[in-house]
Order: sequence, then structure tokens, then C-alpha cells
Amino acid sequence: VDGMVSMTVAVEATGGDATGVLETEWWFRIESRDDAPTVSVDVFDDTLIVDAVVARAGASTDVVAAEAASTTGPAFAKGAWSVEDEADFVSVAVEVAGDVALFLSVEEGCRRDACGALHFGNGTRSGRSFSFAASPSDAMKALDALRVVAVADDCWRARDDAAADKARAGALTVSVEDAGGQRATRTVQISARPPRPGALSVAASGGVVDVAEDGRALISGVSVAGGLGTVDGCGDNEVVTVQISARSGRVGSVGNFVGVVVDRVGSALRLRGPRKAVQGVLDSSLPSVATS
Repeated sequence: VDGMVSMTVAVEATGGDATGVLETEWWFRIESRDDAPTVSVDVFDDTLIVDAVVARAGASTDVVAAEAASTTGPAFAKGAWSVEDEADFVSVAVEVAGDVALFLSVEEGCRRDACGALHFGNGTRSGRSFSFAASPSDAMKALDALRVVAVADDCWRARDDAAADKARAGALTVSVEDAGGQRATRTVQISARPPRPGALSVAASGGVVDVAEDGRALISGVSVAGGLGTVDGCGDNEVVTVQISARSGRVGSVGNFVGVVVDRVGSALRLRGPRKAVQGVLDSSLPSVATS
């Protein structure tokens, strides 16, 4: 209680057989003190590193983010967050934004009694922002269970040694407010690294489409996937080498194409050039195999 409070003080003095008592009234000013909440987090180099995942063709980024969050671990180590306040409950707001699509999620691992509102109260499992009310200790547990997911389009790729150079920036902001309206904010910088290149693969869906009179079998449907990009327009200029060989027989040559180097390695045919140009060779100039 704020204000002035009176207190009666009695002073007793004794000397020999005599005793004297003095009573006086003292006034004290009492002023309650409500400290503002504090929020802190222990992050190496003050930056959270996030490896981006690739959105599949036709899938929404929200769905991809939710799926990724369910299979990845929390972004922060247990006990990384610290929330302190004298109040029984605080309001916590969490928001993420950046140069890449970033999403937040609280998955299993955060007990229902600690952050049930995130699981059941408002149906929020992932998104760019959410808020909840909890005790300071439970708020820390909820923040420790946070998962941060970056979703990239398939064109944003980099080799392992260039991942750091092509990282995109973001920020995670956590605000804690008590009943008195006092607020504390902590911002964590995010460095979202591009997805790693997919493994290269070669498919021949068409197989043998014709056998000429001279015994040469024409093959079709040969395609290259993976690498820097797996959809149209991504990784077109990536240089790839495709080598076609036959278990028996000799692979015939193909026509001349600008930008594609064609040579032989034994009886195999080797094509080297930009992915788009090499794919053009495979699509329009059917290699043949001498079967006799």
C-alpha cells in the first residue's frame, strides 16, 4: 500500500528502582515498487542460424512450415530464455520477420499446462506471430520450445561452401508485458541459410522407343534432376556432365548443340554443358545404341 503509515514507538528507560516510559508516534512513508519485467536469451554470437527448407511445387508455405516444424528440434537450447517478473502472469508476444518466409511453431515438448494456449486455446501451431499469457516460469518453457522455420523457393540454392554468403537476414522479437503495462523486449537476429543442393539424378522414363533396320535402338525420356534446382528456371546455367553408356553395344553420337561439349569415354557418350542445354540435347536428339 502506498502512503503514510503511523507507528507508535515506546521507549522504556530503567535506572535503579525507577522506570520511565516515553511513547511517541512516528510516521513512515511506504512506497511499493513494481519492477519492470526482464527477458533475455542465450544465443551464440547473438544470431540464430536457421537452415531453410524447400517448398514443394503446389504446396503452400504454411503447410511446408508446419511439416518442417514437426520434424525439427527447438531453435533454442533448453533454458536459453529467461523471463523474470514479480507478477503471477505476464503477456508474451512473439513475432518473426525477414528477407525470407519465416514461421514460428510450438510443437510437442512444451507441456500442456505450461503453454496449452499455443496448442489448444487458439489453434495456433505455426505463423508469423502469436501471443499468450502464462506465469514467468511457464513463459520460459514455452519460449524454449519455439521452432523457427525458413521456407525457400527452389531457386534459392547454394553449394555448401557458399551457404553463409547467400544467407538471408531475419529477426525474432519477443515482448513481455506485466499487468502494470511495463514491457521488456528482446530481439534475436536470424541468419537463414539456403537449402543444400539436391543430389543429381538421371531418369530414363521413355526407354527404347524404336529399333532401326540397322539394329540401333533409339532411347528417349532421359532427364536430369537435382543439383541447384529441380523446377523450371532454377539452376538452368549449372554445368552438368551426363555420360550415357550401354551394358552391351556402343552408344551412337548426337548432333551439335551450342554450349554442349560432346565426346567419348570408351564406348560411352559424354555430354557437358549448362543443364538447360544438355537437357535440350537429350530431349531433341535421341541417342542410339548399336545392338549388333
